[in-house]
Amino acid sequence: MTMSRLGPQPTEVLDRSTKLRFRWNGKRFDGFEGDTIASALAAAGEHVFSRSMKYHRPRGILTADYWDPNLMVQVGDDPNVRAGNRLLEAGMDVRAQNVWPSLHRDIKAANSLFGRFLTAGFYYKTFMRPAWLWPTYERVLATFAPGGKIDLDTPHRYHDKRYMHPDVVVAGAGPAGIEAALAAAAAGARVLLVEHEHAVGGHLRYSSSDSDQAVLAELRAALDASDVEVLTNSTVTGRYEDNWLGIVQRNHPIAVERLIKARAKVLVAAPGLIERPYVFS
Repeated sequence: MTMSRLGPQPTEVLDRSTKLRFRWNGKRFDGFEGDTIASALAAAGEHVFSRSMKYHRPRGILTADYWDPNLMVQVGDDPNVRAGNRLLEAGMDVRAQNVWPSLHRDIKAANSLFGRFLTAGFYYKTFMRPAWLWPTYERVLATFAPGGKIDLDTPHRYHDKRYMHPDVVVAGAGPAGIEAALAAAAAGARVLLVEHEHAVGGHLRYSSSDSDQAVLAELRAALDASDVEVLTNSTVTGRYEDNWLGIVQRNHPIAVERLIKARAKVLVAAPGLIERPYVFS
């Protein structure tokens, strides 16, 4: 296995003095504090993280962020974990999903040999008769369904909820989102700023430009001095009637996740540019 980690970078978020050991498909790997699961595996020379939903073609890193469709993995008992977003922890047991018997030797990839016959929606037409065989069809088809495994014996973990009534919710804490939040707060509004990454700043976080880093430091200082409530590692999942917003907070100090139900007077959408291709197979 070839190591491919870059040397120290000016704006990196790694603590290279703290090593974290974890497992990937049963093998031991090392990463650093601040790594995501995906970055640690990529640095260790891993290139295949999953298989496509239908034909089980090998899939690697596409965008390396929260939205990457190729980086869904199983972590312990948790299925469908976003490896481009979940921070690495010591002792993690990470596995590829929906492969058999292994990620690199996936027998289900034989589906591609019959691709010309497996048109979109073919199973809805093919497996309807005889009706009495449907339970058997269903069990077989379920083994090909994408996603991880759910263990019904997993101990219950605490999930929290919260109700909020901010004047303004800003979705996205890049430069534009931060400026919008600060302007609203300066006008006397109660502001909630939501960012799905682990820190605010958007593209400025990855810029090597001294001027960009100075702007980022200034924006962060202004946020710290304001009354804006900031939620990182959180996502606005939907906007409903009368600006009823669903927000999932993943970095709560006690709960695994917190569902926030926010009724806002104004929603400002500042998501920036998101690479989110629609990959079917």
